[in-house]
Amino acid sequence: MLRIAVCDDELEIAEELSVTIEKIMSEINEKAKIYTFINSHEMLESHIKFSLIFLDVEMPGLNGIETAQKIRGIDSHVQIVYVTNYQDYMRNAYRVHAFDYIQKPIEYESMHTVICDYLKTISSATNDVIEFTTEDSEKMLLKANEIITIMCSYKRRRVVVITTKREYTFKGTITGIYESLDENEFFMPNRSCIINMSMVKSFKRNENITMNDGQDVSLPKGNSKVFESKLAQKMHEKVNRGIL
Repeated sequence: MLRIAVCDDELEIAEELSVTIEKIMSEINEKAKIYTFINSHEMLESHIKFSLIFLDVEMPGLNGIETAQKIRGIDSHVQIVYVTNYQDYMRNAYRVHAFDYIQKPIEYESMHTVICDYLKTISSATNDVIEFTTEDSEKMLLKANEIITIMCSYKRRRVVVITTKREYTFKGTITGIYESLDENEFFMPNRSCIINMSMVKSFKRNENITMNDGQDVSLPKGNSKVFESKLAQKMHEKVNRGIL
């Protein structure tokens, strides 16, 4: 599910944007959770990993451009759409920093075009990546479609990421990492493990899940129904895409 943020110091405009986005996503049959903020600090302090951000340029205090610079310092992948009163020069001035821009007053067709362009971009990105922090505090990107499981490490605040190629140890906690992942692609069947739903080989109800690499992951009874629902959804998506 996409996480979309709207940040505008004018509450009426922020709410209008959110409602418009919800309407467009419903029309094109895409799932998204919309978060509305009335200042940059509130959005930055939420620590939510967003897919797309609609960001007002002219805000008091920390303006949109300054906010975008802070966002880029912690997330190089999120796409930013500037919302502005300015006209033609905005495209040339900020195109290199943002996915696009829309002009106030907000027009439905402009919003529809921007959202559809964004969805085309992510649907063509077959190698979506996830950012982790190494034990040396360096950033490392792994392809999401190569991750099999993410496990708690015996070391405090460390996780072991098992991919189709090798294992890695990174800084972080299971719950913290899970909150940053796409909940349609990843699932936490128990408190010590996250699995890639596309890497599930088989499962026994109320017992365990077997991953493609042969690894068995425990599946507590309380999580069985949620897991089965997510697995059915994933299988349905594969059928629709002609993978199965």
